[in-house]
Amino acid sequence: MKIKTIRTIALLALSAALLTACGSAESGSEEKDTAAKTEAATAAETEAAAETEQAETEAAGQDDFGFVLPKDAVSPDLSKDDPSDDSISFKYDDLGRVDSYTYQANGKKMVVGYIYDDEKSSVWILGYADEIVAVDETLELTGSFDASLGFTEHNGYFFKGYKF
Repeated sequence: MKIKTIRTIALLALSAALLTACGSAESGSEEKDTAAKTEAATAAETEAAAETEQAETEAAGQDDFGFVLPKDAVSPDLSKDDPSDDSISFKYDDLGRVDSYTYQANGKKMVVGYIYDDEKSSVWILGYADEIVAVDETLELTGSFDASLGFTEHNGYFFKGYKF
């Protein structure tokens, strides 16, 4: 969008200069010069407004594919060693950390998967809505994994063994 805006401004400046030069050369009339400048400015405002509207439309078009955060869709009993129930099913990695979980929301199957990066103390979260990637984000983990900490919710997601 920035390149389009810069190109548009450059084009309008060139157009205004040409219109001003042509108007002055043809009649020398200040009225024609003013009208040409006004027309160029109006065209610039119209094009800038159209670009802004297009950018807003594109941003609004970024669909989450109906993905619903786990905390907004289900309420598992996080005091349990494994809060899996009829509404959510957890899977764990070799260390006992949450690897993924599946739940239903708005008639769609939601899956959230975690890929841990222990060196960076972060977790990469991928969220799916009916097999379409709807979430791709990375969260910082505080401290190291400790299974005795149990389950918690953070930023709408469920974790085991981390204190936020």
